[in-house]
Amino acid sequence: MTRQPQHYGSVSMLLHWSLAILIFSVGLSSPFIDHTSTNPFVIFLGKFHNAGGLVALGLAIASLIWWARRTKELDPAAVSRSEQSAMTAALFILSGLLVIAPLTGIAYFLAVGGRLDLGFVALSYDAGLSRPTLQMLGFVHHLTGAALVVLAGVHSLHAVWHHVVVKDGLLGRMLPGHD
Repeated sequence: MTRQPQHYGSVSMLLHWSLAILIFSVGLSSPFIDHTSTNPFVIFLGKFHNAGGLVALGLAIASLIWWARRTKELDPAAVSRSEQSAMTAALFILSGLLVIAPLTGIAYFLAVGGRLDLGFVALSYDAGLSRPTLQMLGFVHHLTGAALVVLAGVHSLHAVWHHVVVKDGLLGRMLPGHD
């Protein structure tokens, strides 16, 4: 009797692909942000980066709760033990970065005196931190954000490798409407 691989559920797919789009679009908008610019497009990118980071944080928290409560969707027999270990480590690091990168961004934004308006509540805080401390906080945010984009890219390449080389249908199981 041949065992059919399970498809990922609709909620898992929605969370996964929403986060993937946000990680790449928010992360790749970062190099173009200039807080001193008066260019409307650059100002838009800054606002998009901040709002997208907040949405990504919310989706990351929702995903972590969802993934902790769901049944395992990947058949562990489909991958080697070493690949399982690497995948587990990568997902653990990705999960951490999905939370740390936006939180350090929020901390930096508030520390420089930014006002974070969430609609139902507005946060503003000027910590009065020294310039070197602010620079370090900004560096940590950029470093974790870059690490998140790179690791998400490696994760994407791994999925493509499964599709092209291993031909196990993994990528198809992650897309709606594919058998």
